[in-house]
Amino acid sequence: MNGSDLIQAYDQVLPLELCEGLILNHQFLERQGQALSDLSEYPHTTAFEGQATHTALTTRSDLVFPLEDLLVEIIQSYLRECLMRDPVTMEVVDHEVVVQRHRADQGVPQPHFTHCEDEAGFCLGVVGYLNTLDKKGETVFPFQNHRISGRQGQVAIFPLTEHYFHHGPEPIGEDKYLVVAYYRLVPRQR
Repeated sequence: MNGSDLIQAYDQVLPLELCEGLILNHQFLERQGQALSDLSEYPHTTAFEGQATHTALTTRSDLVFPLEDLLVEIIQSYLRECLMRDPVTMEVVDHEVVVQRHRADQGVPQPHFTHCEDEAGFCLGVVGYLNTLDKKGETVFPFQNHRISGRQGQVAIFPLTEHYFHHGPEPIGEDKYLVVAYYRLVPRQR
């Protein structure tokens, strides 16, 4: 198994209505001044070579709660298919789900990874694509030479380690909306 085998995309997972609702809610919260914009506001994120170029606005909303059960189901599939683990043996002990808008024509986001270390378990990153861009909507994993196309409704899962730096090319002409999450999993206590 090579590193790109642990990067998986699941097509047509997020319902269209949910994608559109999350985008509208994010836009509303952003107009209300409830969006974070600086990478330094993400204490668990490190940019490649220390450069903190970040072109996203992030919001947290109760609208992501219905999405969480769906994301856990996808993680269970990932555990079975990619890590050959029985999902029943693992337990989610921490997670966060947010919505991001990557602004068009604002420069190329710097590759980054999210710190989510756990000696007893491991962490997974989840990216859900809320819209499809005509140009440059993908997510790139440069160390694995791997790309995920980033179509509306698609969900990508990958390990959260320093080996999985990732970024999206600069969105051209239109904003890119994502659901971004991390999940920390540990062996279930018997």
